[in-house]
Amino acid sequence: MRQFLFLSFVAGIISFVLVRNSFYVTQDAAIKKNKLLLLIGIMSSQNNFEARQSIRDTWLYLTEQENVKYFFLVGKKICNVPPEDRIYKEACIEWTVERGELQLHVAKRSDRRKSWENEIKLLKNKLLKESEEKKDILFLDVVDIYRNLPRKLLHFFKWAHLNEEFSYLLKTDDDTFVNIGEVLRTLKVARQEQSEETFTHPETKLYLRWWSSFREGWPVHSFGKWREDNYCSETYPPFPCGAGYVLSKDLVQFLGNNAYNFLYQDFQGEDVALGIWLAGVNPLRYSGDKISCTWACDGTCNPKACNRAELSVDAMYETWEAYQNCSNLCGCHWK
Repeated sequence: MRQFLFLSFVAGIISFVLVRNSFYVTQDAAIKKNKLLLLIGIMSSQNNFEARQSIRDTWLYLTEQENVKYFFLVGKKICNVPPEDRIYKEACIEWTVERGELQLHVAKRSDRRKSWENEIKLLKNKLLKESEEKKDILFLDVVDIYRNLPRKLLHFFKWAHLNEEFSYLLKTDDDTFVNIGEVLRTLKVARQEQSEETFTHPETKLYLRWWSSFREGWPVHSFGKWREDNYCSETYPPFPCGAGYVLSKDLVQFLGNNAYNFLYQDFQGEDVALGIWLAGVNPLRYSGDKISCTWACDGTCNPKACNRAELSVDAMYETWEAYQNCSNLCGCHWK
């Protein structure tokens, strides 16, 4: 535990030095030269073809006339271990057994592997076809598995820093409907206010660095899907809702460039990982006090939210219909 606390302290020192040299001092210049208002990264699993199409057909349609670019974030590599042979489905690790009733299952492993290799070929072809047709999939150099989401996110930050000019980055998921009109309205105000060199009333200005709903004091789980093997603490630092958060460009630059080689990438989830990575920086967090909408973390519907999360494909289209009819993500009967 003492060793972990010492390493955490050192990581915080490194974060502070890196940020002091590259974070705050570049913001004004960055705003002036940015081309995109918003770069959107939508986390998506390889097999989620229908989910991606449902988003293209719905809220992404509203970005066509805006200064926005989006990509679906998909891992380039496919786990070569058949799902039945993984120690748990979220990881690409093969289990072994020496004796007992499971030996019969093990004996058929080669057959399952051959069948899985055929499925991999079909999946690769299908993904290639979708990518060539839609031109909105960003293949990142990771095995596309749940436990690699922190790596996937960090790869996207690095790619974004190297390849795009933007003021803000939005990360969301392929089961989330984003009220993109409200989000863009807020970001336009924030960028304008941050670009002004003189402030007559600085207490009223909107400084937007990290915008989401944040979970604080969240317990570190020792079992289940969110089991954490690599963070030795009872609780996580504050972290954003994975269904939707916005980062300023300077934070993305810090994560994807200055601190990229220092950051540990094997935490159990990308949301908690982001909280850990930015703990030493401690950027100002916004949850909605001066902002028009707030971010939803789960499937609970709030008509004033920036998003609606955990939607099926059918529910995505239903939400789009309600949004078109009455601008309400929860349906026209909600007030």
